[in-house]
Amino acid sequence: MYKLVLVEQPSLLQFLFFFGAIIFLFVLKGGMSKLLSFFVNDHKLIPEFVYSSFIISQTQGIIMFPCLVLAELSRFNPLIFLSAASVILIAMQVFKWYRGVVFALVENRVGLLQIFMYFCSLEILPALVLVKFIVETF
Repeated sequence: MYKLVLVEQPSLLQFLFFFGAIIFLFVLKGGMSKLLSFFVNDHKLIPEFVYSSFIISQTQGIIMFPCLVLAELSRFNPLIFLSAASVILIAMQVFKWYRGVVFALVENRVGLLQIFMYFCSLEILPALVLVKFIVETF
């Protein structure tokens, strides 16, 4: 839409690139969560958080689907629908992080330092690295 990434490539290649990047990040996050669960020897807390995060991501996809279909197929300005989808994306991500902090601090009494390290390494850093890679490469 904004002609910032992969502008010379066909639409299918653009789709496959972003789809592959998202799948790669989900697999990486799942693997790192399993590894973290193994290292801290807590086979209940982290899988529960991963499941909660997965449910929130599915809900986010269901809510965003109409916005993206309308952006592609309607005669209205697609920036309206893309803006709505971006707001939904940001709100659901903040909700996911809030849910994780509440889940760890209140329900399971995990330390604040451990929560901070988890969010920096598995939630925020991969998103920032992917955005930086896409912006600088393409």
